[in-house]
Amino acid sequence: MAENIALTVTELFELTHYVRALEQLRELQRMGIRAHRRADGTVCVLRAWLAEPGQMGAQSGPKLRPVRGLNNGAPA
Repeated sequence: MAENIALTVTELFELTHYVRALEQLRELQRMGIRAHRRADGTVCVLRAWLAEPGQMGAQSGPKLRPVRGLNNGAPA
């Protein structure tokens, strides 16, 4: 039997520990997992999205801006 293209309702619950779609979406976003809400209101997470490099924990840290007046590592 072929594997489903998207996570099942049970798998979404196991991943998020939530039943309601809005709570699932928030938790998936917090986890850095790509998800969409279908027209019927259910959550969709494609298995291919979980396999994408950098998908899990993809939340990056703050980006630092260079400080004005400094050489930014260039020799003086």
